[in-house]
Amino acid sequence: MRRFNVNLGISQMNRMEPEEIQAMLVEAAMTSIDRQDCTPLKRYMEPTFGRSMLAEWVRAKFDLDVRLQQLRDLNPDQTREMILEKVHERYLRREIECPVDIALTVSLGQKEQTDQAYGVARLVDWANWKYRAGWTLEKLQNREVREIRSDLIRLSESYLGDGRLSNEVDEAVRMRRGEELAAWARERFGAELDGQALEGAAARESLLKAGREFLRRELTNLEQMVLLSIYDSAWKEHLLAMDHLKSTIGLRGYAEKDPKIEYKREGTQMFHRMLDATRQQVSDVILKVQVSGQMQARSVWGEQRAQHDASGSAFTDADREAAMQNQGEAQVVKPIKRATPKVKPNEPCPCGSGKKYKKCCGRNG
Repeated sequence: MRRFNVNLGISQMNRMEPEEIQAMLVEAAMTSIDRQDCTPLKRYMEPTFGRSMLAEWVRAKFDLDVRLQQLRDLNPDQTREMILEKVHERYLRREIECPVDIALTVSLGQKEQTDQAYGVARLVDWANWKYRAGWTLEKLQNREVREIRSDLIRLSESYLGDGRLSNEVDEAVRMRRGEELAAWARERFGAELDGQALEGAAARESLLKAGREFLRRELTNLEQMVLLSIYDSAWKEHLLAMDHLKSTIGLRGYAEKDPKIEYKREGTQMFHRMLDATRQQVSDVILKVQVSGQMQARSVWGEQRAQHDASGSAFTDADREAAMQNQGEAQVVKPIKRATPKVKPNEPCPCGSGKKYKKCCGRNG
């Protein structure tokens, strides 16, 4: 009654009927509700509230811009299909752009101009290996990075979106068989395939799969790094929770339950909750995570090296050495020399006390 500002003493309540007390409380409750500002609740009563919340969830979850107008006339099944289609399109776009961004970060860092000869040469080798770009060092010299990125994005789109990968694989299947096809896949995609299995339609599917993995390798490495980080953190938290459970499981005996059985049951439940939380966290970040710097990009880049013959290499070792020399020769660091000779432990202390060095000034050394 105090909640609704109804002041009734015990003597008053004793003289009243239960129906009178109920009516007084209902009237006081209605008066209290009328005094409240319910304007913030208005949005929950709007017919479009559910769809607007879904659009906000999609934006926060997948970083997708879904308009309320796009959801207005769709039923739940159509809405689900539309969102899944947009997620697939976004992921394909990520497969196209992410390898390019990582390669640019590793080669050129955060610079806007291509004034690093060695970095530009590394990017030229990568583009020629990945996309058969046919670039030379002179073509990229002193160009803006955003222009180079646009060119690389177009090349990546041609392979993953416009069928250039399929055309290249079809030509290889038409011209080669067996071990020759496996050797081509090794040189082109860095893939180890069984030559005996590369026959007929299976050969084309195997090569397309290897080619797609090759084109998105940087993104795969980034996703693996994210997954390992999430699983590592989740597993450590799960082990800590299991330790807490182990220390308290004996209390289940007071409820006449077998602690061993309860430990297995609750531990299994905690493990499945950990997996569910991990999947949720992965889906939260997998479409939004980006490399934040050159060192992180290098860890994602891995040990990828362009494999070209001597005539096809855009930048020779001699050119690289000359480029490095043009950016300044490193100074040779001279070894540090002691100003005074080193005192051995059993020699007299230099302070003149007459004691051995290890018993005097060298005691704390």
